[in-house]
Amino acid sequence: MEYLILFTIIFIYTSILWVVVLVLYNLLFESFDFGALGTFAGKSAILIAIVSLVLTFVPFGGLASLIVWWIGLMVVFNKDFWECRILVILIWGINFLFGLLIQGLVLSLARSPTSTV
Repeated sequence: MEYLILFTIIFIYTSILWVVVLVLYNLLFESFDFGALGTFAGKSAILIAIVSLVLTFVPFGGLASLIVWWIGLMVVFNKDFWECRILVILIWGINFLFGLLIQGLVLSLARSPTSTV
């Protein structure tokens, strides 16, 4: 049951970060041609779901998700390996750091309070 909750949380924050990183990338670097919005949204949802599954169920999923992001972005944007590097570094790095922050918050709240008596 806890994995379903974890998967849902990871999927939601990864979706939000995906949109934020795409906006930042388009403002700071170069604009991508997204194509048809429905197709792009579908491919993005599938990519985010796969990344969320890897982060939830694979040991060392944070590092494994780097490969998934890179291959997924090459498929979504029809770009080659080298063209996706900045976007991959942005989305993976921010997602990895945000995941560490959430894990730290969960672990700090899960600890029993220490008694000072």
